Amino acid sequence: MTTLTTVGYGDFKGYTSQEYGFTMAVEFMGILIFSIMMGFINDIFVGAEEDDDDKLDMVDKWLVNLDNSRMSK
Repeated sequence: MTTLTTVGYGDFKGYTSQEYGFTMAVEFMGILIFSIMMGFINDIFVGAEEDDDDKLDMVDKWLVNLDNSRMSK
């Protein structure tokens, strides 16, 4: 949960202005990607009132595929 909700643990930091700028850019990119991902997941559940079975089946299949890919490693 800490990884998903924070911008870092503090073990990597910049020492020059360029390193600080790069670190900030990477953090904002992470926030952007996380926000887009959460938006897509939210759209699945908000629109579930209309197509409950179809969208929830898609989520179930995705979770099964994710679990299977982790088990094969």
